[in-house]
Amino acid sequence: MKSSWGLSIKMKFMITVFACLVLWSVMLVSFSDLFTHQLLSAIGNVDSKEAKDKLLRWILTADFDEDSCLSRHQSSLYRKPSPHKPSEYLISKLRSYEILHRRCGPGTRAYKEATKNLIGHDDENYANRSVGECRYIVWVAAFGLGNRILTLASVFLHALLTGRVVLVDQSKDISDLFCEPFPVFACLVLWSVMLVSFSDLFTHQLLSAIGNVDSKEAKDKLLRWILTADFDEDSCLSRHQSSLYRKPSPHKPSEYLISKLRSYEVLHRRCGPGTRAYKEATKNLIGHDDENYANISVGECRYIVWVAAFGLGNRILTLASVFLHALLTDRVVLVDQSKDMSDLFCEPFPGTSWLLPHDFPLMGQIGRYNMGYSRCYGTMLRNHAINSTSVPPHLYLHILHDSRDVDKMFFCPMDQTLIDKVPWLIVKANVYFVPSLWFNPNFHTELIKLFPQKETVFYHLAGYLFHPTNQVWGMVTRSYDAYLSRADQTLGIQVRVFTRRAGYVQHVMDQIVACTQREKLLPELATPVINASRSKKLNAVLVTSLNPEYSNNLKNMYWERPTSTGDLVQVYQPSGERFQQTDKKLHDQKALAEIYLLSLTDNIVTSAGSTFGYVAHSLGGLKPWLLYRPFKGRVPDPPCVLAVSMEPCYITSPSHGCENKKRIDLATVFPFVRHCEDTRHDGVKLFDDTKDEL
Repeated sequence: MKSSWGLSIKMKFMITVFACLVLWSVMLVSFSDLFTHQLLSAIGNVDSKEAKDKLLRWILTADFDEDSCLSRHQSSLYRKPSPHKPSEYLISKLRSYEILHRRCGPGTRAYKEATKNLIGHDDENYANRSVGECRYIVWVAAFGLGNRILTLASVFLHALLTGRVVLVDQSKDISDLFCEPFPVFACLVLWSVMLVSFSDLFTHQLLSAIGNVDSKEAKDKLLRWILTADFDEDSCLSRHQSSLYRKPSPHKPSEYLISKLRSYEVLHRRCGPGTRAYKEATKNLIGHDDENYANISVGECRYIVWVAAFGLGNRILTLASVFLHALLTDRVVLVDQSKDMSDLFCEPFPGTSWLLPHDFPLMGQIGRYNMGYSRCYGTMLRNHAINSTSVPPHLYLHILHDSRDVDKMFFCPMDQTLIDKVPWLIVKANVYFVPSLWFNPNFHTELIKLFPQKETVFYHLAGYLFHPTNQVWGMVTRSYDAYLSRADQTLGIQVRVFTRRAGYVQHVMDQIVACTQREKLLPELATPVINASRSKKLNAVLVTSLNPEYSNNLKNMYWERPTSTGDLVQVYQPSGERFQQTDKKLHDQKALAEIYLLSLTDNIVTSAGSTFGYVAHSLGGLKPWLLYRPFKGRVPDPPCVLAVSMEPCYITSPSHGCENKKRIDLATVFPFVRHCEDTRHDGVKLFDDTKDEL
């Protein structure tokens, strides 16, 4: 007797299509129309609510090639906006499941270990055998299509709840009906009903009149999904609009980093200011000695408080460093708001705040902490005042340019084990200490998973954390539209003079000209006009400096004489305030706007050792030309060097090892940590080295 599975291929397809259409409304959270405008190049306006629904409000991973499964990306074009929003916890759970599936799926060592002893052992003996870390649940196809979809969804939910891996019986025609829902691991049995999507064959039948839809814009809309979509666009325009001003980036965040950030957001909402957990953690912060505090209940949450110190560049670099430490240690970052942070940056975490409340018990003291403070970790180590049985309620970490070797023991594994027990860490820093985290074996494996491209650490963290407020973003967009948008090529030049008389210095001006012309960043000057009949290109030069003389001289130079190529050079400097005015609101807002503008240029020249420059080029994913520091008033030869890595420099890195405390050169420990190009032998930074085996 013929079964329904024996129908002709064409009839079988049509039956399946209609069955899927009926059941899909129950299975999927539909996309809104908004992101459609981004995907269809003929539509101009961009509304961020589309991004929220583009991948079922981020319930789906974005790490798929669209052409492999058109329905995954195009179904939003045919559905009305859905009121049903997945929970952040569900999204986090699905990202974690994908990682589990990649680790335990067919072809992996874990799968082979689990199946090795599956047959040939009685039940009593099997319990004593090692079967590996992974557990499985196998779904077997039975009855009609509707039954199969419903039961597979049920089985997958059970797997989510129990930490099992779903494997799908492929003896039927599952692969002819649905796409693989999991990225990277393209094995037929590796999928579940986290996404039930049509195969390409059905998609072409249903959308025969529809052309291809370009999903690359959607992928970059929220920095390839490194950002959550759970924000109102109007509250922070830069978060959603910055992609319109940047070239497509080749630097893709890892799925593990995205999953880690989503999990952190859940943690921050559970432990952040105003929550019961936060109140519990602060309740006993004052009034207990170290011996008694170890026995006090402080709740489930631990915190790291960042205290603003030095200029804007230092603050951005150190806050990114502190946040990475929080990711690695499951702490909640809270930001000292005694400065103007809320006037500079939007809140980065949805549904909560990263600002340390004004009524924090230690608020009046943390700004004055230094190496002499009794609970400074380095000082306590030196005085043998801390051990595993005497846990203080808080520790102060002094990670500044003048840190002692004993302060830098904070980065060592044994010290981290002790510090982990302290519920509150207060950090004051003015250096980018991320490279030191890689020297801790407890962090090393995790860091490699988070950042397979090691020189993208700050680029991804900054893209996630630092979004200028609407007032600052207005400064950025107005300047960009007026001076940079029409140029054929843009060049950023950041000038910082580190001398007692930090004003205009002629040999620095000469060095800028020598670098930009030697490296063909700007055309040379000529007496006659060369190739005057050719099409002239416009080079826009953005100069940032406390002194306007550098941009004025460059402007006059290209105004008074033609270029050898006939191209035009337009020089622009947003501000020139003569001296640094840190903590003055408008000054800091202008500084942040200039950092952002520099990051939007095609090429960039920055001063050696300048944190302002480090932030600008790293934020833009640019490898800068670094101006060497002049020596005795002479222009260095060569005047500049092209950076190999776009990571910032850790200028005053530790000079000792953790175990024996002997002085070592940290640039010789790992092939991907080397000396910075601009500081000769003082600092270290992260490099990408494809030949290193870790």
